[in-house]
Amino acid sequence: MRAGGRLFFDVELDSTLLGVTTQALLWMGVAPAHLDQVARTLARHPELAYVAAVTGPHNLTAHALCPDPAALHCYLTERLGTLKAIRTLESAPVLRTIKMAGPLPAAGKPPMRRR
Repeated sequence: MRAGGRLFFDVELDSTLLGVTTQALLWMGVAPAHLDQVARTLARHPELAYVAAVTGPHNLTAHALCPDPAALHCYLTERLGTLKAIRTLESAPVLRTIKMAGPLPAAGKPPMRRR
């Protein structure tokens, strides 16, 4: 199943262990003709944990992981800001994460172990 791409492993860890102290959700408006090209370009940026095409006036979303607020500012202005196909960009800092991709354990119970 792994060889066929039907099974993959997803590991969750504390991002501060990787030097990430600043996170932000990003919403971008990109002309439809450039959406695929911009998404593929952004997918190669090491600062982004994910990039996804969505519907609405902001048709591209991403999650930025940076070592500090100054690095996030640099990323937004010097990397994303230079991509002319991005018409609009909104960002929202992540102040606290309550739940990641896995299930939230019931109060007083240990987290579910994946086998």
